[in-house]
Amino acid sequence: MANQTSRHAGAHTAAHSAADKGGHTGHSGPALSSPLLSARTVTALKWSIAVMTLLIAAGLAALVIGMKRQADRLFARQAGEIVTISYDLPPGSVYSGLHVGADSSLWIESRTAEGITELLQLDEKGQLLRRLHLKQAE
Repeated sequence: MANQTSRHAGAHTAAHSAADKGGHTGHSGPALSSPLLSARTVTALKWSIAVMTLLIAAGLAALVIGMKRQADRLFARQAGEIVTISYDLPPGSVYSGLHVGADSSLWIESRTAEGITELLQLDEKGQLLRRLHLKQAE
């Protein structure tokens, strides 16, 4: 029995030494000396990394261009909101104040030649919407 054990151990040691030298051991797995990735696979990986890098750079460029266009539209819209209007007060009236209404209308406060306080409501285009005369009760 001791003879059988030593033969088995000798065969096992021989198989390991053959595997260490790169020989065939009878196992169906890859040999230990073969590379993990072939040269063709490495080249394909390098190309895929280069393509992905280009796609990321193109995406960042598109993002920056889109943000600039959006900012230009926003600033153009804000610039379009600035309006200069002019309104002539009735003859003999004196300007005394300006107020902005909740609906973005302008209220011009003036005093007429007769001493009456007058409020004029103008829309965004400078058109007269209302005229209020404020008189003190006697």
